[in-house]
Amino acid sequence: APFLADPAFMTKFQTIQKNPAALQTNMDEKIITCMMVLMGQGDAMAEPDLSTSEPAPAVAPKEEPAPKEQPPAPKEDPVELTEEDKAKEAAAGEKSLGTASYKKKDFETALTHYRKAFELDSTNMVYLLNTSAVFMEKKEFQAAIAEATKAVEVGQDNRGDFKMMGKAYARIAKAHFLMGNLEEASRFYDRSLSNARTAVVLEEKKRVDKAIKERARLA
Repeated sequence: APFLADPAFMTKFQTIQKNPAALQTNMDEKIITCMMVLMGQGDAMAEPDLSTSEPAPAVAPKEEPAPKEQPPAPKEDPVELTEEDKAKEAAAGEKSLGTASYKKKDFETALTHYRKAFELDSTNMVYLLNTSAVFMEKKEFQAAIAEATKAVEVGQDNRGDFKMMGKAYARIAKAHFLMGNLEEASRFYDRSLSNARTAVVLEEKKRVDKAIKERARLA
């Protein structure tokens, strides 16, 4: 303000600064204007009225890019079965038909399907065990032994499962037992247990050994 250059005003103003009580005896328009400025109520010290300013433009939300559509997964070509795979699949089908006939006690039809299964897959000893089981049901024990013996040979040539090998030997042992060949039965039960030790075979072996002892006692 221009009155700040007035020496008389400045003397009065400095007096009031040193002694605010002097304001009562030195009150005039210049003093009042200067005090309002110092207190922040005059034009020179006024803050801008934010309420009258234009609002800031709204910031539009950033749009996320749409996810890229994934290309469809390539279709896998169907696996073409080899002739060997086809034969094994057909053999399994024949086995299923044979088992259905076996359960109906249609043993001749069961034999036909089991034999066809082995023709299609001659590396699978299970099909020979199936024919052996049919002969056991027909009480043709020699034929059952022959089929189970062949099953053992096929298993040995094709790394057959030990459980299946044990089952084949147990089948031979049981056929011998039913024909009264107790020593042979005991010997084949031992072979069975050396491949797969099962509770059922252990019990049958005990029964055979007991029969051998009883026969020796009665001799």
